[in-house]
Order: sequence, then C-alpha cells, then structure tokens
Amino acid sequence: MSSGAAHGTRSDRLSVRCCTVDILELLPSFERSLRARNPAPRTIQSYSQAVTPFGRFLAAHDLPTDVEVTGRQHVEAFIADQLARRTAASAANRYKSRQQLFKWAEDEDQTPNNPMARMSPPEVVDQPVPVVPDADIVAMLRSCEAGTSPSCETTP
Repeated sequence: MSSGAAHGTRSDRLSVRCCTVDILELLPSFERSLRARNPAPRTIQSYSQAVTPFGRFLAAHDLPTDVEVTGRQHVEAFIADQLARRTAASAANRYKSRQQLFKWAEDEDQTPNNPMARMSPPEVVDQPVPVVPDADIVAMLRSCEAGTSPSCETTP
C-alpha cells in the first residue's frame, strides 16, 4: 500500500473532521509552527497580531469564524474595514500576515481552500514627504547668520 493510501488523500482527511475550528483557536499552533521555522521575533509577532483582530471582526459581524468556511468575501470585508480605519500601508502589512495564516492552515489541512489564494493586497500609494522650499531654508540660514533668531543662539 502506498503512503498516500495509508494516510488517505487530503480530501479524505478533511471529510472526517467532526468539529469546527475557530480561527482564534488556531493561533497557538500557528505560532508554534512559526517558531519552528525560526523567523525574526518581530515577524512572529506581526503574523500573530493579525489573527486576533480578524477573528474578532468576524465574530462581531456575525460572520463565520470556522477557518474551514471563512471565505474570500469575509477577508475582503475585513480588509475594507481596515482601510476605513487605518492607512493602506498598515492594511497591506496585516494582509500579508493573514495570508501566511491561511497558507499555513491549508498546508495543515485545517481548511480545504485558502480564501486568500487569488487575492491581491490593498494598493499602497506612496505619500509624498513634504519638502521645505529652498527659499525658506535660505531665509532660516540668513536669520541664523545675522543672529536675529532666538533659536540660533548658542550657549557658552
């Protein structure tokens, strides 16, 4: 008998699940798996911190929290909520962290489908950094040279 037959196919293993698995209940196993891969501690923290708000959002909006039935539409609703309350860069960073959770859940046979498999992260538009005009810099330097500005005073 081949090893695949001894352990069953992936769909066989999923079909015998008897219980729902709440997304928040996966967190300890997900963190353990992350630690075994030995990424930077900040990476583990970032990935872990993306799970709890998502689970709470689902519960607060009466959406399924069972990882097996959480769908793309639920993830998109959460991302839209994040974009309404946070910067696009923050939402994109959290998107990447949740993406790792669902990849792991699929690899661990916790879900038959990764709802984020064909999703794209939120677009992050570069925000230009305000630059002090040259004329203002020249005026500031002149005021320091002339000693007319209290902020240019030196102490003995």
